[in-house]
Amino acid sequence: MYQNILAWEEELFIANKVQGIIDSDATLSGYQYPMTTRQNIRYMRMFAGAFMYAAGNHIGVEYGSTSALVQGKPTSATGAGKSNGLFGWGIAHEIGHNMDKLGKAEITNNIYSLALQAWDGSSMALDTRLTADGRWETIFNKVAQGRPGSANNVFVQLGMYWQLHLAYDEADEPLAFYNQFFKLWKSGAYSGYTYDERVALIASQVANRNLTEFFTRWGMTLSDEVKGMLNDYHTEERAIWYLNDASRTYRLNSGSAASGSAAVSASVNESKVTLTMSHTDSDKILGYEIRRNNVVIGFTTENTYVDDLGAANNLTYTYSVVPVDKLGNLGSEAESNEVRVAYDKTISADLYDLNREDGTITITMKNGTSVPVTGIKVTGTGLSGQYTVKVKADAKAEDWTTAKTGTLSDDTVVAYFTKPGAPESDTRIWTYDAAVLEITGIPENADVQLLDYPGDRVDFYEGATVGVLKDDYRYGDEADEVIEEGTLVILGTYRGDPTYNYVGIEAVYNTTSEAAEANGITTITRAMNGYGLLLAEIPADGAVSDTSDGFFIFVPDLESEKELNKQDGVTDAYPLEIRAVFYRTDDATSADSKRVTSQTLWISFPGEDDLPLIDLKNDLK
Repeated sequence: MYQNILAWEEELFIANKVQGIIDSDATLSGYQYPMTTRQNIRYMRMFAGAFMYAAGNHIGVEYGSTSALVQGKPTSATGAGKSNGLFGWGIAHEIGHNMDKLGKAEITNNIYSLALQAWDGSSMALDTRLTADGRWETIFNKVAQGRPGSANNVFVQLGMYWQLHLAYDEADEPLAFYNQFFKLWKSGAYSGYTYDERVALIASQVANRNLTEFFTRWGMTLSDEVKGMLNDYHTEERAIWYLNDASRTYRLNSGSAASGSAAVSASVNESKVTLTMSHTDSDKILGYEIRRNNVVIGFTTENTYVDDLGAANNLTYTYSVVPVDKLGNLGSEAESNEVRVAYDKTISADLYDLNREDGTITITMKNGTSVPVTGIKVTGTGLSGQYTVKVKADAKAEDWTTAKTGTLSDDTVVAYFTKPGAPESDTRIWTYDAAVLEITGIPENADVQLLDYPGDRVDFYEGATVGVLKDDYRYGDEADEVIEEGTLVILGTYRGDPTYNYVGIEAVYNTTSEAAEANGITTITRAMNGYGLLLAEIPADGAVSDTSDGFFIFVPDLESEKELNKQDGVTDAYPLEIRAVFYRTDDATSADSKRVTSQTLWISFPGEDDLPLIDLKNDLK
């Protein structure tokens, strides 16, 4: 019982030290309880569903939870550097409710819980619940993305308060930060400011560091006036928003900063991009900040990271990582290879039943529903022969509609449905509401999947992507609808609707602009001046729509490019690299609402001496 009383006294000693009721350098040996009232524990009859509560100067505990409260042991008995024998998270949580001055219920009262959990009578380097419950990965993703507002998970938001302890408390006074913080808070320091601003101002004063980015990363709102006040302090160079329990332990053990460099590579599987990271000083690395297209999207302490892009398709992405060492130092950014997400969008097999009988495959949607289907994907070895796909929107209907006929070849066939009554050669893409499909001509050893609407896609023409026209090319009946011989053109293919799609070219140029060079910039990237033509076969009925086999020509305006290049400090006549960008708009008469729907990978632009002659043919007279 005596040990238990000593443990209870130590519990309150730590809580009082956290709040600044006693000084941060106070020791247990000279400690006397400083107040006239005490935090007492009482066995109480509980209201429905409760087992513990906080009420003013006491904590109520139900009968079944009381036995542990007479078995406490002080750190003098458990030993420095070992888990303490105090009274666990719950009691500290309720003490926090009674003592909390910040008022963020279920969050700031748990500062006391963490402090008591980490307390070992010495440097306080024990892991906390944030580590035991695996909270740090979620905490790191919150601050990586830096979205405004608090986290909706109380344990994630608790990480913000605990990281200030991890960053600034030393071994000899492991609770100095909040001891001073709460003294200032209770004195009314910066009382004329919002909660977010008061926390940031007091924390920065205690740390003697400008913590603007720390609190901004945590989603707190700071006025320009407050940011100006914080600028009076030296900027905190460490990314302290990426510290965890192990970071402080590493620092207290004189851990050193990482040197060397990081590397990252990217691979694609359908809509998922997997990044693989490494570092030449990996033992000192805490993790990696992940950036997609120069925007921070997450953080990982692992050597791999999977970015699930969901419905994204036919788009390109660049990834980079910034290594963060265990002290919170940011390393140099490492860039991955550029990747393109491009895959056949299949309909989940969970939505239908597939049956094979006598060479016929019957696919029936579950629960009598109909599902929009745009095509089929057949995979096998050495495919050959003719196939036919028929559909019915109502399983009970008698008549079938032929959606596609074609020829199998190679090991994979992707076939999009054609408009009812259109010939096999029609390249328009048609979507059918299908309750049941009947497919014939598929070999027994081949697999069949149903395809969803594939979306827009743009590609450079394989072979002669960039070149000079050998002869005039007429693309319309009007007098000016001709591209003259000798014109530089960029060629490619597309899938989409020429009525609602647009194609553009982005280019990377070398620059010698003094302003750019002053910022360490050697290239510029911008849209290329010019016009694009989307060509497609006009079907017999004249109704142009989505096509699977379109062709584009982009004609750069070299005179406009020359003027812009002069402004941007570009001396080369041609760009270093180009990529095609495909847009779709909701208004066929205006490009104002255009949005990017597909991109190619960047490719090198040929030199002037390497430009081939391109001979384009058509059937216009």
